[in-house]
Amino acid sequence: MQFDLIDAVEASYPDAPGYKERGGASEEAARAVKPKAATIRKDVLRLLEAHPKGLTAPAVRRLLNGRYTLNSVRSRLCELSSLDKDGCVYAEKTDIRRDDPDSDFAVAVYRSLLFSGAA
Repeated sequence: MQFDLIDAVEASYPDAPGYKERGGASEEAARAVKPKAATIRKDVLRLLEAHPKGLTAPAVRRLLNGRYTLNSVRSRLCELSSLDKDGCVYAEKTDIRRDDPDSDFAVAVYRSLLFSGAA
């Protein structure tokens, strides 16, 4: 079964990038990434589906050869783990944390729900 993420023109979060306040840098960034957000979400979700034990945002970025910024990958993971307009959640943030080799921090692991039997 193939799932397709909808990128509606006037979609709201999580179907489109969100922002915290009108007129701020957050809104500007959301508007800038909107044309690419659906493609990035699809790329991220495909990787999660291929790695049933889950991935961290830095791992996703590395596996995508740095095509997207870490902030963009993190944002798409948040969108995928939020309820969309159709009532679907495509990924989940697990309780697992893994060391990030690029920092001194342990970061959250996300996994796909599409083929895990959870969704």
